[in-house]
Amino acid sequence: MSIEINVLFRGKLPDKKALSQAMAELGFPLTIKAGSLERQRGFMPMRLQREETGVEFDVFDGRAAVEDVVACFDGLEGTDLDPRFERSANFRWGGDEDQMLAGVCAAAALAKLVNGVVLGEWEAKLLSPEEAIALARETLQATLKPESTPTARNPSGRHQAIPEAPAEATQRSRGDRPDGAHPAGSSLSARRIPRSDKRQVHVQDLALFQAALESGLAP
Repeated sequence: MSIEINVLFRGKLPDKKALSQAMAELGFPLTIKAGSLERQRGFMPMRLQREETGVEFDVFDGRAAVEDVVACFDGLEGTDLDPRFERSANFRWGGDEDQMLAGVCAAAALAKLVNGVVLGEWEAKLLSPEEAIALARETLQATLKPESTPTARNPSGRHQAIPEAPAEATQRSRGDRPDGAHPAGSSLSARRIPRSDKRQVHVQDLALFQAALESGLAP
């Protein structure tokens, strides 16, 4: 299972150095090794502060492919998009929290560079670059612990986890994608995975995570 965020746009992609610089200017603590973003396919290594992380990255070309991305969302149509948009840059990750931050921040920075819109699979809403940047900053603030601050622990001595998604939460199937990356029936849900520092964290879809933040349940 994977979670995806798309940047819909027109024209050429910037290189990785420009994307890394854009993230730095926005205050995102992420870097990417210099290279071609146009030729990038598969896992793209990144650094979050001092930790190694990364996301899967690929690009769909053609208006039909862009409309296929939008068609996965109830309430959105291809006609809702700028008719000039003909490409979709896609950031994809599994259950890792650092990868989530890398994907959300990189997508927001890229949208600013290419003047595109952002579409996250947790919500049928097209985000402007400014809205995507605000979402990335909010997610960073809520999720990322300062390097000098110890991670909060619960009475049992274990690291606190992001609250589990409610069992009755509605999950949306992505359906078949142009690259076959999301088979029909895949959906968003919480899952437990190991992080590089051997901690166990629960990761869930961003909409539910934000709801937990607003209610004061998240650590």
